[in-house]
Amino acid sequence: MSEHTKTYSAAETAAILGIAKSTITTAVRENRAGHLHAIRVGKALRFPKNVIDALAVPEVA
Repeated sequence: MSEHTKTYSAAETAAILGIAKSTITTAVRENRAGHLHAIRVGKALRFPKNVIDALAVPEVA
C-alpha cells in the first residue's frame, strides 16, 4: 500500500475488512456492494480509502 494512493485494491480491501477477496468481487458483480463505492479500472477493482477506512473503524456514538 502506497502512502500516496487514494484507493485500495480488492485484495487490500478484503484484508482490511477481514473477508475474502472473492466475497467482495462477487458482491460488486451482483450489485450488492454500493456502500463500498467500487471503481472499475479495466478489469481491476479499486475502493476509495476514505470509505473503506470509515467502515473498518466505525465511529462510536
